Amino acid sequence: VAIIPGLDGFVGYDLQKYGGRDEVLLIEPNKELTQAAFGQLRLSPDLIPRTHLSAGFRYNHPDVGDQSTVWNATGQYDFTDSLFARTTLGTNFRLPSAEELFANDPFDERGNTNLKPEKSRSINASVGGNFQQFDTKFRWELIGFARDIHDLIDITDFDPVTEQGIFGNTPGVVKVRGGEATLQ
Repeated sequence: VAIIPGLDGFVGYDLQKYGGRDEVLLIEPNKELTQAAFGQLRLSPDLIPRTHLSAGFRYNHPDVGDQSTVWNATGQYDFTDSLFARTTLGTNFRLPSAEELFANDPFDERGNTNLKPEKSRSINASVGGNFQQFDTKFRWELIGFARDIHDLIDITDFDPVTEQGIFGNTPGVVKVRGGEATLQ
């Protein structure tokens, strides 16, 4: 929905319902329902020349596991038609999968309905652009990123009686740092 020229808004509702069985992995029969409300504001260069901004949120409410709200903000400034800078920052989450929650395979792992969703904070920053050499157009970008993950889901315990690995949330923070260069 256009709020004013150059500023758009979006809102919505998402309903996801899971159920079923797996022919390979033994998963306890169970169902899961997740509801979410989300929204976004987006500003285009029509309002501020050469500037692209957006911000959004999503509130997730599963019936198994913790609820979570995530947000993100993105900005890009076009210095020229062939050079830009962009940043994205926000929070992320990942709900546990059906395997991580409900698996009970005597030859493999066991799920854990007490799992918390993975939560993280991240930032990406980049500079890029485009140029033409003869009849070929090129696009390049240099990207740096950082992410801190809390409650990473992994096999964290072992039951010697059933000989099963048990899913859990790892303690502490997992830090991911890196960079990337692209040429198209």
